[in-house]
Amino acid sequence: MWRPFFQQAEKFVTQHLVDDHAAISAAVRWITNEIKAAESPTRFDDPALLDYWSALLRVHRSGIEATELLARWVSGELADDRFTGEPGPRYASDTHAAHQRARLLLYVKPLNRPAWAKCQVEPQASRGRTRLLWRTRAFAFERWNSALGLLAVKAADAIRQQHQQ
Repeated sequence: MWRPFFQQAEKFVTQHLVDDHAAISAAVRWITNEIKAAESPTRFDDPALLDYWSALLRVHRSGIEATELLARWVSGELADDRFTGEPGPRYASDTHAAHQRARLLLYVKPLNRPAWAKCQVEPQASRGRTRLLWRTRAFAFERWNSALGLLAVKAADAIRQQHQQ
């Protein structure tokens, strides 16, 4: 159910990179800088930041590049159907949307888990090193949304318009 959104977003990002779209190129540079910051941490006082960097490095080291991370971010916005009038929205609330989008970014294979969007949205204990804590997901969403939120909204709108034509 989530894969079609990712495929549409990936196609959109790839095409706009080929066309040298300034905003898409800047977003890819921002993500590349995030990965570089994760590889050479300079702050060690914030556990959420350290967990975020660790998760981002795990994803990057598994072969996920900046363009795919951008496509994942856009696909999270594209999947948000709460305001379209369709029955049964995929996200129950803003908090649920934020945490699921962070999971989409920071898990290596989120699209292979069929029930990833149905996970509990309350704070929960960690189950090993690969499970993202509540604070880490919230931190990641705020960080990415502040840098790339408007781009994701505009890209999702453009993809929807292309799909309707």
